[in-house]
Amino acid sequence: MFNRKEQVALLLLGAALLLGSALAAVDHFRPSAMEEFRVIPAAVAPPAVEAAVPPTVPAKGAPDSAAQAVQAGPIDLNRATETDLKRLPGIGPKIAARIVKYRDEHGPFATVDALAKVSGIGPRTVAKLKPLVVCGPATGP
Repeated sequence: MFNRKEQVALLLLGAALLLGSALAAVDHFRPSAMEEFRVIPAAVAPPAVEAAVPPTVPAKGAPDSAAQAVQAGPIDLNRATETDLKRLPGIGPKIAARIVKYRDEHGPFATVDALAKVSGIGPRTVAKLKPLVVCGPATGP
């Protein structure tokens, strides 16, 4: 059925399984022998219990967390980094990279509507972003 090499391999695997099971049984019945799991009373102060605030689900039509993060001020499309752009709703890492690449290749955005020229951004996304972004003066060397 099995050739000689396969028989030896099965025998070694079986022996390893038995040995591992025996060691696990010894550790199970002698937990004090395991140094790394010893509990030292009062070694670390317990964490303070804070009032748990349940996560809230925004109502339909309410601004999401990304839009709330932007409420501190509009993001300038001509100065924003990829990290800044990823905070906008509907803009992930790939779209943020495309916006920066488009800006580098074609120059600064003149209007927010020019975002529609970036691959992956459609009229709906532009409409969502209009209140959250501005097109300031271009920066450059």
